[in-house]
Amino acid sequence: MVNVSWIFKTMKFNKNRTYPYNEDGYYVVDNKLENRASKSKVSVVTPVYNAEKYLRKTIDSVINQTIGFDHIEYLLVDDCSTDSSRDILLEYSSRYENIIAVFLECNTGTPGQPRNLGIQLSSSEYITFLDADDWLEPNGLEILHNILEETGDDYIVGKTIQLKSDGVKIVGEHESCKERRNVSPYSIPHIFQHLGPRARMVRARDHKG
Repeated sequence: MVNVSWIFKTMKFNKNRTYPYNEDGYYVVDNKLENRASKSKVSVVTPVYNAEKYLRKTIDSVINQTIGFDHIEYLLVDDCSTDSSRDILLEYSSRYENIIAVFLECNTGTPGQPRNLGIQLSSSEYITFLDADDWLEPNGLEILHNILEETGDDYIVGKTIQLKSDGVKIVGEHESCKERRNVSPYSIPHIFQHLGPRARMVRARDHKG
């Protein structure tokens, strides 16, 4: 029996490897968009750039979600990494049909453009974002998804915990200090100071047509 995982781990990264990029400047590994399975509940979008140190932990945290990985479409958009990130993405893409690895032809210099491409390529009713050096609690997606389903709201914010050498810190604590449902964002103090992409889920169907 061949140990595929071992092969990928011992491959030497080849930064000169070329891919058949399309006219829009990106390549979808194995053309998975054309052979996409039935629609998932949630699309997770992760921008990747030189993230080999944490990338496996990030991906595994999505695979192990209690909502069930078969209900997740996972798009990872690599912005021309020069480390082994692309090899890691190739490994996971070969093992899971709902992991869609996308390689950009030119570095954009910002995670915003890979996220936007991920939104464009996604197909689920809900979208959430996860940075390549972050990870999710096992029930994170299930909680956010179920609340949006129950309330009919279009947008939900969870809690972000930053791990530091001297302890932990809650990021944007005003937005997650208590549970609020069916409220205007204007009613939440300081909410517009914490509008980054982390720990939130948004209904996408109205924006994708």
